Amino acid sequence: MSHNIHTVAVIGAGVIGRSFTALFLAQGFKVLVFVSEPTPVSMKKLDDYLHDIWPTIEKQESASIKNYEILSRVNDLDTRLKECDFIQENGPEKLDIKTALFAQLDTHASPTAIIASATSGIPSSKFITGCKYHPERILIAHPFNPPHVIPLVEIVPHPKTAPDVTERTKELFSSLGRYPIVVQQEVPGFVANRLQCALVIEAFSLVRRGVVTPEELGGDIPLAPYSTYKSLLVVDATITRGLGLRWALTGPFMTAILGGGGNPGGFERIINHLGPGLWAWTTDMQAHSIMSEDHTSAFQSMIPVIQDSLGMVDTVALEKERDELLGEIIRLKKEKKTLMSSNGEEVKLTITFDSEALFAWGTHIDGAASLLRHRGRENLKTPFACNMFLFIRRNAIQSHLEISKPIDPIFDGFTEVLSLYESLEDRLLSKAMHIPALQALANSLIAQPSWAVDIGVVSELIDAAKTLDSELADWARCIPETLSYTTVIRMSSSAPSEVSSSKFVPRQIHRYPDFYAARVWNLYRVYRLIIQSIMLRNSPPTQSILGHHTTDGTRN
Repeated sequence: MSHNIHTVAVIGAGVIGRSFTALFLAQGFKVLVFVSEPTPVSMKKLDDYLHDIWPTIEKQESASIKNYEILSRVNDLDTRLKECDFIQENGPEKLDIKTALFAQLDTHASPTAIIASATSGIPSSKFITGCKYHPERILIAHPFNPPHVIPLVEIVPHPKTAPDVTERTKELFSSLGRYPIVVQQEVPGFVANRLQCALVIEAFSLVRRGVVTPEELGGDIPLAPYSTYKSLLVVDATITRGLGLRWALTGPFMTAILGGGGNPGGFERIINHLGPGLWAWTTDMQAHSIMSEDHTSAFQSMIPVIQDSLGMVDTVALEKERDELLGEIIRLKKEKKTLMSSNGEEVKLTITFDSEALFAWGTHIDGAASLLRHRGRENLKTPFACNMFLFIRRNAIQSHLEISKPIDPIFDGFTEVLSLYESLEDRLLSKAMHIPALQALANSLIAQPSWAVDIGVVSELIDAAKTLDSELADWARCIPETLSYTTVIRMSSSAPSEVSSSKFVPRQIHRYPDFYAARVWNLYRVYRLIIQSIMLRNSPPTQSILGHHTTDGTRN
């Protein structure tokens, strides 16, 4: 277990609390779920939820869906909370309730435990006023619904939060496969909700003004009696069928850069092109903003319309489909080299598109090696640094395999630091990085006259190749069942025994369920075939055939 965290407390079992419980359980933590008062209904509701989503979550081998207890916040908090190393609060969005609750948590938690709040927008400095013991271990860890699917987590320390608490929290969520960002200043709503708020406020304003009309949907959705509701659906469609599709991949800044023609100068061009219009649009938006009204009445006219219309929508099925598609989108994003992965595991940036690409990569890799050698491994202590190191190492290995050139030793090691951030492919590559050195040695032996070949060196080469071949086989045996070889090629139980026992030589047409599995397994087979080739070419009988030379150095 990473970061000395073994037991996690989840305060509250609502929508966010249940999802957090699933996320922590999937990573092998023991979870204590504190609710106002456990009842058979609340216990069954949590159990049903966990069993419903458990098959869809990526899990550690040690994970157990039963490794949790549901406890009373009234009767058990003072005796059981001290068992927890990390506490995730998910209570109501009311300042007075949070102030009282955090005073309790601070009183009964272990002095070394971190206490995080999932509040959507209340800075923690507002509700730690009653914390008398260790307010420096309190901060915000704001997820996005549902936390077990959406990677983003906003880490927001208050001015007196200890720096190591912020860093440990960030590292914890990185190890959970999340993408934590640290918000440097306390502002209401933090970052994502402020962006979301600006969009939602303008969306309501457009509907109120009649700018968006139901007719825009045509016959797409048969909700004729509910014109206001249909207008809201039109606004949703501008996101789900337009802006949201791009923003899910590139975000607002990169979308603007690409809209301006891309690098270099894309952002400047789009600003020069749209600048005058932006000011005019903003002026009109401010003049018609519903925020000029009383906040309690601004949305009142929409509430009954939406509530009546919801009877025509299966929100349970909608939510399930949404979460399934979100998971699929996140998985697909990880496969694209030029997109930043939303869980931070694969930060990949395109360096150049011109004919000097190989030279650019070589310079980049050599420069990175020099920088690492100068600064040392102690600088690989943040998720960004580790992810960038893995990115550079990945490209170094792949390029050096093509030219049989040994990789700089600086890229070897760091296992204890990188283990939290390595993907399945990275773990494979960490073993394959030794192949180029074997290739180079094998080629040099083949090029030598037979009388000059040192048999001891040949034996060492073959032994090293056998060891590496065994390590690759061990990698294949230790991967999750969902990506195992027999699973990803969808072999049937009636497959011939010689096909079922195939290890790395393809003997049937492969029907991989996704490109990631295809790439990883193809790399695995290629690496093992290279090693087999090295052993074959450099075994003594074969070498005497392939590399026999005369005494003057020429081949027979």
